[in-house]
Amino acid sequence: MDTEKSIELWDRLDNESERAHPAFLSLPTDERTLVEAYRGHVGNPQVVKPSNTSTKWSREFAWAERASA
Repeated sequence: MDTEKSIELWDRLDNESERAHPAFLSLPTDERTLVEAYRGHVGNPQVVKPSNTSTKWSREFAWAERASA
């Protein structure tokens, strides 16, 4: 019996920090943009630009590709 859990694209990556992963998960399903994810993560719908850290995480952890899957 194979008891290993298969890893899904939305699961936390081994090198993805415990702070970065919740930010990724906050990507809304109907508006998959980094700005919308950042707004949800910080709880401020008025934000016009994500932080440099969020932008870096998005690139480093392939959020756009993972979110679209």
